[in-house]
Amino acid sequence: SCNNGWMVRTGDISVAFLHAAAATADLYMYPPKEFYNPADKIIWKLNKAIYGLRSSPKAWQNHLAQVLKQLGLQRSAAEPNIYFTSTRDCFVLVYVDDLLFLGEEQVTNQLFTAIQQQLLLRPTGTLTPGNTVSFLGRNITNRGDHYEISLNDDYTTTLLTEMGLQDCKPAPAPGTSALKTATADHEQALSQEEHAQFRRAVGKLQWMTYTRPDISYATKELARSLQQPTTADQQKLKHLLRYIKGTRHYKQIIRPTAKIPPRAIPDLNVFVDSDWAGCPQTRRSTSGFVITLLGATINYGSRTQATIALSSAEAELYAINTGATEALHLRNLLIELLNVSKVNIKIHTDSSSGKSMATRIGSSRKAKHIDLKHLFIQQLIQHDYVRLIKIHTNDNPADIFTKYVPTDTLQRHLQQAGITFQQHYHN
Repeated sequence: SCNNGWMVRTGDISVAFLHAAAATADLYMYPPKEFYNPADKIIWKLNKAIYGLRSSPKAWQNHLAQVLKQLGLQRSAAEPNIYFTSTRDCFVLVYVDDLLFLGEEQVTNQLFTAIQQQLLLRPTGTLTPGNTVSFLGRNITNRGDHYEISLNDDYTTTLLTEMGLQDCKPAPAPGTSALKTATADHEQALSQEEHAQFRRAVGKLQWMTYTRPDISYATKELARSLQQPTTADQQKLKHLLRYIKGTRHYKQIIRPTAKIPPRAIPDLNVFVDSDWAGCPQTRRSTSGFVITLLGATINYGSRTQATIALSSAEAELYAINTGATEALHLRNLLIELLNVSKVNIKIHTDSSSGKSMATRIGSSRKAKHIDLKHLFIQQLIQHDYVRLIKIHTNDNPADIFTKYVPTDTLQRHLQQAGITFQQHYHN
């Protein structure tokens, strides 16, 4: 959109499920008492999908897909929630009854009007430069050369108030290494009320991570303890909330720094890193990845590795695989949406040993135990689907997704991780 000068507008479909036909034939229901006396023994046959039935969401999805297909749109195979015109000059992102349109102004407006002829589509905003629209609970602001995405400030205020931290002193980082080594005094189980409060707070933090990559690792660690949190986990939560208190002005930024020339092959740059045996209880490692396109961060994540790595090189290999699988999905999506023949995937790692394991053929003497499914990266590299590039640790933004990092390290990688860079710490 920034590169092509396209328009963005949003819409909401009223009583969406009622547009679709009932998915189950010969389904009957008792009418509301306001319409008929129960003594009359009258029942209604359901012709339309209604809210409350398990089959209604699927029926609505099929109905919307049929309507958009009749209007000439194609449905993406890589991401079924995306529809696009055959000329690739308009794209529609669908989430249940919320729609986001992106494309050339004339085509987008014509398509919007055509859908209104079929469905109760209500316009909710147009993202012109300097304007803000709300989509799926997120505020998207058009700054001309980039977009800013954030949650409402009330979201953070409510979260801090529920935890009694509205007047707390801000922390300079989401966590510290000292939080990993809890003493026995801190390993007491939370009460039932504290447990419920912990679950609510972590659930809200998980929703926040979609616009705050800097809290991804800390939130992931908290989510691992949802079943049986302790006072140590509660301490981690409060520290993270203190960090959010001082950085509530942070916003996710999408700013492309380059353009794709006509018929050119776009590059997906993937930065990966791992923290070997970082969990003191399970000794599992953490994988982190950041994916950029045209200089803009488009995906990121922090994942606990399912397999225990016996060496740092093995942990790095698993992180490379995680970055590769995420990039392959985006590659398929870009090939389909941009109508290009190829997308270059460049994976950047700061591990020489991990790079060596990924670029060789088969397992080595020290890697005979590694399952074959983890060696698929070797085939991707051999067939030139993926290129592996060695970088310096200081240039790897994925570092902040693998562990609690010092404040200076966090600040150095904030912008490349997709956060607007401002003064980090406020008293």
